[in-house]
Parts: sequence; structure tokens; C-alpha cells
Amino acid sequence: MYLQEKLLSSMHPSLNNQSQFNYLIEKNKRSKYPFGQDIIGVTYELLKQKNLSNPYI
Repeated sequence: MYLQEKLLSSMHPSLNNQSQFNYLIEKNKRSKYPFGQDIIGVTYELLKQKNLSNPYI
């Protein structure tokens, strides 16, 4: 829906290379979840949201 059925390679030539695309995905995951998505990552998110009035976890 976001891309409106366009190919990523048509948006920018650098996205034609699959390894570059995988690198960008992994980079985004590492920035969003610096401790991963296993028990350590969940613990980190829990401690980060500890003082919020409406925590996600």
C-alpha cells in the first residue's frame, strides 16, 4: 500500500542491489531494537517504558 505497487528498484537505482536493500533493513532494525527482539530486547523495552502512563509492554 505504501509503495502503491511500485518496484523498489524503480524508486532509486541503489535499491536494485538486494544486498544493499538487506543492509538497509538490518540497519533500521538495529536502530529500532538495539538489543534485539529476544528476552534481552524485551527487558530493555520494559525498563525503557517503566515510567510511562500507558506502556506498550
